[in-house]
Amino acid sequence: MVPVAEEESVSRPLSERIVVLEAALKRSRAYLDAVLASIDSGVMLVDWEGNVVFANAILEGLLDRPTGALVGLPRAEVMRAMVERFDDTAVFARALTPPDGIPLAPLMAEWEIQRPRRRVIRWSAHRVPLGESWGLLEICRDVTAEADVARGLREQAVRDPLTGQLNRRGGAEQLDREIARAHREQRPLAVAMLDVDHFKQVNDRFGHDTGDGVLRALASTMAERLRAYDFVARWGGEEWLAVMPGASLPDGLGVIERVRAAIESLRPAGLPSVTVSAGVDELRPDETTADPLIARADAKLYQAKAAGRNRVV
Repeated sequence: MVPVAEEESVSRPLSERIVVLEAALKRSRAYLDAVLASIDSGVMLVDWEGNVVFANAILEGLLDRPTGALVGLPRAEVMRAMVERFDDTAVFARALTPPDGIPLAPLMAEWEIQRPRRRVIRWSAHRVPLGESWGLLEICRDVTAEADVARGLREQAVRDPLTGQLNRRGGAEQLDREIARAHREQRPLAVAMLDVDHFKQVNDRFGHDTGDGVLRALASTMAERLRAYDFVARWGGEEWLAVMPGASLPDGLGVIERVRAAIESLRPAGLPSVTVSAGVDELRPDETTADPLIARADAKLYQAKAAGRNRVV
């Protein structure tokens, strides 16, 4: 026996059933449109041939395109419209390279758009069933605020709050990168350890606030006197690390001697004058870590102290 609901459905004229199905389909599409309009991500669906079959208003807004303008375009053309706003040319190659077919595992990347205004875009791609084949669902989300917060936290983690220069952690991380680059490009690399002479006497005589002012003045002077591609990090207390990419030992000695002389002649307003001692050494071909290099520079720093201070060894 046929159930009543099914019997009524079967007994309805075909035209009525079509109307009911069309109404149900219209409601489903309205639900989908409402969901896609409420999310904060750009959504694009690409078919097996690499053509866009759907793009929501958020994605069209990211690209400053009118509603419906993306559907039917090749994926490569849409991606080209996005990466034209990037300043990093390496991003062009990564973004314009279409996936090798439809990837089995999700893909994810984060890009920074510079034009017409700076935005950080997080992109992901997922394999999805599309009719009798597979498609690529791509999602782009503006995460500029989130990225700026994360960047600020990273900066706080690697910056000395007193002087604004790199702290020991930030200096060590940057030095590791410079060592890898020096080996990769077969370029020299010199480092220096610097220490403020008799700094304890400054604190004891004038107070820690004055001592902090001296450290800020020294940090500023060191950053100004180093070359544009060098950097300085507060290694601990009144001790500093200066890193000089591309500098041989004689080059490094010359740079740090200029820093020492500038500090000796420094007369910061309302602050006592001080001097620094420094030890300089150069990365060796067989060294892949910073420890032995820093140890040699530190040993030379103590030689400078023992020889009377206010000198570079």
